[in-house]
Amino acid sequence: MTRPGTKANIIETARAIAAKYSEGSIITDSDDSNFIFNTMIANHPAKEEKIGCGIQFIRVDINLVKKKCFTIIRTDGSETSLGIYASANAKNIDSNILIAAREAIKPSIRAYRTSRQHTYHCDTCNKKLDDTDNNNYSQVHHNDPDFDKIYRTWKRKQTMTLKLLDLTTRKNCELNGPHALPQFISSETINDFIELHDKLCCLSLLCVNCHNKTKRKKGGRNNTTTASITEPPV
Repeated sequence: MTRPGTKANIIETARAIAAKYSEGSIITDSDDSNFIFNTMIANHPAKEEKIGCGIQFIRVDINLVKKKCFTIIRTDGSETSLGIYASANAKNIDSNILIAAREAIKPSIRAYRTSRQHTYHCDTCNKKLDDTDNNNYSQVHHNDPDFDKIYRTWKRKQTMTLKLLDLTTRKNCELNGPHALPQFISSETINDFIELHDKLCCLSLLCVNCHNKTKRKKGGRNNTTTASITEPPV
């Protein structure tokens, strides 16, 4: 069983859907339609071109190499193919969800920093921290359970795979610039993750050196964030 949201999972699920229908059949199952619209089309690099004037329905066809594929039938009667691999080769959905989850908890991380203003020292070596010094700024560290465990717990709780439609890329807003990160657009999704994170997390404040040592012990995985009270250090 492949991990939901990954390239392999998109391909596996798309093939399984196509296998259920005979050549020329229209996709009628709501779950199948949701997957095609919310994952394959939403994740396709030529999404706008594929949608065109609007989609009337999706049909299962046989391609030139005798394999089942999908065809989009637009509202004006025009047709275009929907490639399984093209949809799966776009940026990994699960990576977007993970980034959005980290973005969602930044207010909680800043609140924790604020609560530590009177004891702003490393919890491991007791060194005084200074976020204006790039060699001595603080890192908020997730102890056990670490961020990855909390994230996986939350993902398992979801009744359906999160789709790209539940993420927005801030690059669509000129005010946020071209390198903006994915964010959840559903307040329910944001609140659900933040609630679980705040319930399970055990945070500590580390200096750069102690953070690096902890990271090496965990095999290079990063369970800290540099989100400061205002902006992350450069």
